[in-house]
Amino acid sequence: MRSFKLLRTIHFVLVAAVCPFVFLACAGCDDDPLRPVSNLPACWKPLVADTARMGDTTGDTPIIPEPTTSTAQFGPAWSHSGAEVAYFSYYDSCNNRDPGIYVANAEVGARRRKLPVFGAFFKWMPGDTELMVNTGFGGGGELVIYNLLSDSITPLGIQTRFPIFDISDDGRYIYYEGEPAPQHQSASIYEYDLETGAEWAVVAGAGPAISPDGNLLAYSFGTFRVYNFSDSSITELPGGGIADWTPDGQNIVYADGIGKIFISDLLGNLREITGQHDLFGAFGPISVSPDNTTILYKHASMDYFEHIWKIQIDGASAVQFAQ
Repeated sequence: MRSFKLLRTIHFVLVAAVCPFVFLACAGCDDDPLRPVSNLPACWKPLVADTARMGDTTGDTPIIPEPTTSTAQFGPAWSHSGAEVAYFSYYDSCNNRDPGIYVANAEVGARRRKLPVFGAFFKWMPGDTELMVNTGFGGGGELVIYNLLSDSITPLGIQTRFPIFDISDDGRYIYYEGEPAPQHQSASIYEYDLETGAEWAVVAGAGPAISPDGNLLAYSFGTFRVYNFSDSSITELPGGGIADWTPDGQNIVYADGIGKIFISDLLGNLREITGQHDLFGAFGPISVSPDNTTILYKHASMDYFEHIWKIQIDGASAVQFAQ
């Protein structure tokens, strides 16, 4: 019963912690996501970055500007190269309501294109020319692969119970939450082999996040846990929430669902990353940069909008993700 209640709580957090994710836009920008941004529209407005240092109490920190900028609901997902970020937004670059998945330049924040595929959660495939997308919102959905070069959508025939999923670094295996297997009383996390079509229920739980080497699976089930594929052992760690691994595989970064982000090593040593500037809370999903230096996350700010911020992984500084 405790596990079931926690799973419901996790699901509520994943649905309710809606996350408007600020990105500068680009109606009239180059449609090719692999080329530089050009011809920004007249209404394009760069955001004023909040350069507050952690623990700053001077009161000199600039307040985030009035909500004339686009906000994003789901994401982010950092590409493998670190050059691109995908996210879901309800608005285009000129604040016209135009919901969809957008791809942006990770440095400039300018949108390159809106994708003709709809979904609440997505991950980049190796090579950064394809996105795997869960077409569900709030509940289950189908997994599809969208190719940014051919503009094609390939259904995988996999129906999920909840949007959160993960992909192995080599792109071969998918980890997703599905209906409970016979040996599990609540939701099961499945591993699906894209090459062979083989599938098996790994553990009972929610919110899968696979380690870079593919040997460890972080997830939640009553507690925050890590499953070891080598010996089928399970290690419990403190905390828990929507997780992402650091690229070196030594730490797990997660949003706890109540406004804080933590980093934990595999021994359970825990450190909070968010600080005083996150007065209204920091939430997931989150994404760790491929160079292991920066985290993208949702930030509830003084303008009552939730924006995407970037913070150094050591918690040294945080800025709104925009130039």
